[in-house]
Amino acid sequence: MSVQSQQIQLSIITLSYHRADTLLQKLNALKVCDLDKRAFEIVIGFNDGDADLVRQIEGLELPYSTQLLLFSENEGISKGRNRCIEAAKGNIIYFSDDDCIPNPNTLSQHIQAQAKKQAVYIGSILFKDGNSESSWIPKKVNYGNTNGANTSVPKQAIQAVDGFDESLSGYGGEDILLGYQLKELGLSFMALENAWTTHIGPNPALSRNTDKAYSAGYNAVMIAKKLPTSVAFRLGVHPILLGLKQIILNPLVLKLFKNSATLLYEKAYLDGAFDAQKNSPKQNEKY
Repeated sequence: MSVQSQQIQLSIITLSYHRADTLLQKLNALKVCDLDKRAFEIVIGFNDGDADLVRQIEGLELPYSTQLLLFSENEGISKGRNRCIEAAKGNIIYFSDDDCIPNPNTLSQHIQAQAKKQAVYIGSILFKDGNSESSWIPKKVNYGNTNGANTSVPKQAIQAVDGFDESLSGYGGEDILLGYQLKELGLSFMALENAWTTHIGPNPALSRNTDKAYSAGYNAVMIAKKLPTSVAFRLGVHPILLGLKQIILNPLVLKLFKNSATLLYEKAYLDGAFDAQKNSPKQNEKY
């Protein structure tokens, strides 16, 4: 069901990459959102296009507006999100990945907060991996907490900083760089502790996905090269920190704690960072 564009206040920006099950869960969950369904839309960019899934969604009876952008190839996160933002009709952009399901009152909390003060608002995340659950609740937030799971930003602010940096390839860091640019623009960062989203799957730092960890480490160095030294410390890739990590993450420690998902992630992140420092070719997944 389509709605008039002038009634849309908030646009949900979602990139989808072969996660049909969680995306369909998300679309169904939005049916019970406590907002007037004319107040929001979802803009979905299909990276490495999935025409069958698009047709399936087009056949759904959804009470809110949808825009489905089918990319013929994998655009990568930054370019894909920028294309979705460009198409968005709302004056509030809400980032929500295809494996993230907002609570029924989450969107309304972001809209109400943005109406009081335009800022970067960051909500809470429940990581649900089978029967295992963990949570992250924002308290004092800053640009480094900007994320694609539960963050809202005024559209005009994103446009003012030219959106996500499309020179970044692969996974990781693009949201933190956007957050830094928004900070430099003068926006405040505010926590919305009671605005929850459920992330289907583990915390990325505990997922054992070494490809993504490597990519995040590589991108962190590329970002740090563009920004003040303090950002390199925030991203954990200042040369001093990398040297300390290399000492700590030695073969003996990795062998003793070989089942530690955190150490596995940190080692892959470190490898990516060192390769970026050497400017060696990277083997990097786009999404």
